[in-house]
Amino acid sequence: MTELNNERERAAQISNYRQETSRNIESLLHSGAPLEQVAAILGAEKFLQHEAAGRRGPVLHFDVGGYMNEQIEHGTFLRMPDSFIEMDSVILPPDERGSLVKGSEVGMRETSPVPRSRYLVEALSEQGLHYNMASGTPSQESMRKSDYLMFYLPDAKKLILVNDEASQATFVVHDIESKMEDWQKVYSLTKSQLKDSQEYRIDTVMYLGDPDKWKQKITELILNVEQPEKKYSEYEKAPEDWKTNRALVDELGRSFEKVKNLAEPFRIEHPDWFKIYLNKIGQPNEHYSPEFVEAIRESSKKITHPPEREGWQVISSIAQELSVPEKKVWHKRVQRIAQKFRSTHPEWFRIFLDKAEKPMEHYRRELVEKIKEELDRGEKT
Repeated sequence: MTELNNERERAAQISNYRQETSRNIESLLHSGAPLEQVAAILGAEKFLQHEAAGRRGPVLHFDVGGYMNEQIEHGTFLRMPDSFIEMDSVILPPDERGSLVKGSEVGMRETSPVPRSRYLVEALSEQGLHYNMASGTPSQESMRKSDYLMFYLPDAKKLILVNDEASQATFVVHDIESKMEDWQKVYSLTKSQLKDSQEYRIDTVMYLGDPDKWKQKITELILNVEQPEKKYSEYEKAPEDWKTNRALVDELGRSFEKVKNLAEPFRIEHPDWFKIYLNKIGQPNEHYSPEFVEAIRESSKKITHPPEREGWQVISSIAQELSVPEKKVWHKRVQRIAQKFRSTHPEWFRIFLDKAEKPMEHYRRELVEKIKEELDRGEKT
């Protein structure tokens, strides 16, 4: 019986992993995230394919199936980021003295890059933690050869700043909310300012040549292993059938904001459906009752796939049809064109399930034709 249960758990793990990875890849494509950079961090460059697309140049594709099969075969199950933001700001701008300041791993003999960002993804995946990523704009004044990446862990409320250059330290900033303005206060500091800050609780992690020990230290900081005094004793552990916003996002394939918006009408009439409990890593988070979860599930069942005969499409399928690389700029141009018709033809806009079973806005055939016409007149360039 134990062996049978293990097989079932393994099958469920694989199924959940395939669904989540497909959903995250779809989301990254829609947002115009830099797939080449994400693939490099995950060690998945071989699954990127450049296909010829005539006069518009090559189109980048990611072999999702091949990537998932390799992860399942190796048993690694590396998670994709929930989102990836390319910012116009420098993450940890240089001090006046450049990058060789307090907090750097100065004195190390190693000069080749250390794939800390990949080690971090491995550590997060092993703990089953979701994460969002952001990259910044390189600083021309910095002595650093590579740039910092920012990882935000919504369940742990931590911001991790990591750099793959050998001489750079990793910073774990605790108790950070999910608002971008809160992140900005952190990443706009220099490393000296960050390390000397009295506003944040910060840990600096040095890489001393052993990937496993580095990952262990990072994991301990994420799980608060070394801060036993911060136990939030006033909160209870969540009942098994109560869910966080993140859990509903995973189950329904909706955004954080969408789930929060769905919750608002119930707060006045059913305040007992919303309580603060400790989440799986010991952090206090709002949880939703089984009654609310069931109400949201029923609401989600009303969303269906689009009728084929009406020619509904999402932005990514329009890009694929036109063999245009779906980058942020192109994505925004399509949205700008579509917005012109929203007030006069609201029937051309509907929320349907996409191929990844995720609710997404679709454009009707008539609107797609209007978009193509305007792009042909010069919007694509």
